[in-house]
Amino acid sequence: MALLEPRTHSRPYKLMVDDFYRLDLPSDKRYELLEGVIYQMPAMGPRHAATVERVASYVRAQIAGVQVREEKLIYWGKNDLPQPDLAVVKSADYSRQHPQPEDICLLVEVADTTLAHDRRKLADYAKAGVQEVWILNLEEYQIEVYLEPKGGKYRTQHLYEPGDPIIPYAFAEIALEIAW
Repeated sequence: MALLEPRTHSRPYKLMVDDFYRLDLPSDKRYELLEGVIYQMPAMGPRHAATVERVASYVRAQIAGVQVREEKLIYWGKNDLPQPDLAVVKSADYSRQHPQPEDICLLVEVADTTLAHDRRKLADYAKAGVQEVWILNLEEYQIEVYLEPKGGKYRTQHLYEPGDPIIPYAFAEIALEIAW
């Protein structure tokens, strides 16, 4: 007589932030947790790395009283730890917890080979209430600026060329001219 296996349906398992921290992931790779799913980030090429570094230095020089975090995790829920390329956050001590949505002034993603993934993350950023996200689209040589989050979308998108003045929502007195 053959034994029949019980009929069960597979279910996806969403990781929580605590689960993510307990995993023994290789330390030489970069990861982010989005809606309970772990994404391994691709290795950063020289153009991507140089752009992140150059833009971070420029923003630090232009905006006082904030922290510019490069490639650091952000927390906004039990299933989410995204890792934007740059996060301009309120100046605070983040040694006990990562910045949260209310701490974020501006997120910047540099898209060299990751444009589709960075655009997919926009829904997560909008759901979290991040007021402004920029994608520095290195392939199409433009800066995509997303404003007015509502639900899982941004209601407004503007396109700029590198070097065009852009006035960040949180810093209306400053015009940034991002170029690479």
